[in-house]
Amino acid sequence: MSEAVAPTPRNYLIRHWRGEFSLAHSFWINEVLLSLVCLLATSPLYFLLVRNPPSPTGLLMMGVPFMGAALAVTLWQGVGVWRSARHHRQRGGKSRWVTVVRILVIVGAVQTAYSLFDVVPAFKAALRLAMDPNALPSYRITALSDTELEFNGGIAPGSFSAFEQAVADHPNVTTIQLDSPGGLFGEARAIARLIEDKGLNTYTNHECVSACALVFMSGKQRLLGAEGKLGFHAATLFESGEASTAVVEQYRDALLKHGASRQFVDKVLATGREDMWFPDITELKHEHIITATVDSRDFTDARLARLREPGQLDAHLRKYFQLNTLAEDAPAQYEVEKAKAQKALDKASTFTAFDKLTRDHDTWLIQEALRKAPAPQLLRFWQAQAALVNAVGQGDEQICAFYLSGVYPGGYSAMPDTLLALFTATRDSRRELVKAAAEVTGDVTPTAQARADLNRVFTHAEPGTYDAYRNPTQHAPAEVCKAHQELYRRVLALPNPTRVAEAFRLVPGYTR
Repeated sequence: MSEAVAPTPRNYLIRHWRGEFSLAHSFWINEVLLSLVCLLATSPLYFLLVRNPPSPTGLLMMGVPFMGAALAVTLWQGVGVWRSARHHRQRGGKSRWVTVVRILVIVGAVQTAYSLFDVVPAFKAALRLAMDPNALPSYRITALSDTELEFNGGIAPGSFSAFEQAVADHPNVTTIQLDSPGGLFGEARAIARLIEDKGLNTYTNHECVSACALVFMSGKQRLLGAEGKLGFHAATLFESGEASTAVVEQYRDALLKHGASRQFVDKVLATGREDMWFPDITELKHEHIITATVDSRDFTDARLARLREPGQLDAHLRKYFQLNTLAEDAPAQYEVEKAKAQKALDKASTFTAFDKLTRDHDTWLIQEALRKAPAPQLLRFWQAQAALVNAVGQGDEQICAFYLSGVYPGGYSAMPDTLLALFTATRDSRRELVKAAAEVTGDVTPTAQARADLNRVFTHAEPGTYDAYRNPTQHAPAEVCKAHQELYRRVLALPNPTRVAEAFRLVPGYTR
């Protein structure tokens, strides 16, 4: 009895998978032609996503199945062509075609694997954003006038859609003000494309960095105010040092398209994620990043306008230590200070001028507290201050001088634990000092004993102590730090706590 012959499968997919088609059919039809058809079919989708970036969740819902399907198709194509090549040789076909086709299959497999690995970081970034939608700073789009819109805040998911709607709602807009720390490249690219299509101008008088700089470069006229800063660094994925090759190349192309030279772009891409490069005005003009510097008085002061909105003045004042302390611990006194600030705000012509007034007043408040506070709180503050300055000075005189000027390099979170504990103690004692001083209604006059004690302290201190203390900018950091340490040590050595406190009360304004 003859053996039954297995019927040829009629399913096209299975026949290719088994390599039953001719090598020419498998390669040219199922590999080349099908890949071309898929490319042409998905290209409109790509351009649609570029113009309308999806949310992180939407990207995952579309991207993961799409990449899975692409991997399955690529595997089906490659295995089928490989098997067809083997059968081609068995059928008496020429070996050189088998070799050529297999090399092409291997190249395609490597390219597919590379593409998959390259897209994984993007999916990871999208997943992090999907799990924490508020990870990026919030944004606001505000109509400042009939012709001005402001984009303020992070370029977060959904920012393009909101921006597109705002532009549609204000057809007379000609200028987009930008004040942003950056954000998502896809959203920024879509916003930039819309600005370019509409022929709008861009302007910043504050800070526009990272992805915001890309938006700025899309303006027909790119205008920089006196306080404006444009910052650049390499494109990386959200909360990651990783960079998708596709994103980097798209970022490079976008920068080149908007006028930057290759040398400029190379420097941008060489600037790390944690760094920021701020080119000067000369270079910005030379590279066509800006078209002109302008008088900020010709534009609406967006920060001042925001500050005049309900609740914004209070939020602004609370950024300052002394004012925030009064708000929390001496609300009646805070309301007095807030009323003064409101009057100043009503008269202010620029945010910068008002902010300087606020900063100066906050400094005056601590000086008043040092002059008026009761002796116990005053003594605790200076004891904590002396301990911190001694500890900081033992490590690095430059950092000690920075601290005494009100700045700690890298921020206070960068302090070692030992210094952080001392700083916390100083901050807490300062808060108690301000709170206690707010309860003092009368004036406090330094005593004659305090002046005599302080005269004696500076007379017996090491040479140069007084001058380094009073004129720190004219001395090296080590001299400034040493002068403060010497002053604190000698005052704290006075015979009793009351005399110590009263001498310190005179220190801030003391002159010989």
